Amino acid sequence: MKRCAAGFGLIDLLITIAIIGLLIALVLPAVQQAREAARRIQCMSNLRNLGLASMSLESATRHLPGGTMNAHPASGKYRTDSGLFVNLLPYLEENALHAQFDTNSPSNSLANRNLLLKRPAILKCPSSQDSMSLGSLSGMFCKRPS
Repeated sequence: MKRCAAGFGLIDLLITIAIIGLLIALVLPAVQQAREAARRIQCMSNLRNLGLASMSLESATRHLPGGTMNAHPASGKYRTDSGLFVNLLPYLEENALHAQFDTNSPSNSLANRNLLLKRPAILKCPSSQDSMSLGSLSGMFCKRPS
């Protein structure tokens, strides 16, 4: 009597697992490169949107956004000294956050100081672990991988 072997043997199973592992090892770097490319595209899109918001602000107010925009000290009235990104918020579809700022008081007032620590998504480069706050101007651009 001849017996038929039904199912997989141990060798068949090990070969199948080795082939699957090899395929995963070949595909994984390509997937990671695609993810990094998507992050770079998102960063470039964020920079483009910041540029468009700057041009929209210039079109509406006839001046480009600056770091600070104070009224003359003798007048005693502040226009705003909250900085570049706060002035761009209405043009970045962040009207709710911009409405929370008290433009009649300096940026170092308690309420404004807490708002300047906010980090909108457009100020975050997906390739970087760092994100900028509304009150910062450093680190605006994505870091290049070394």
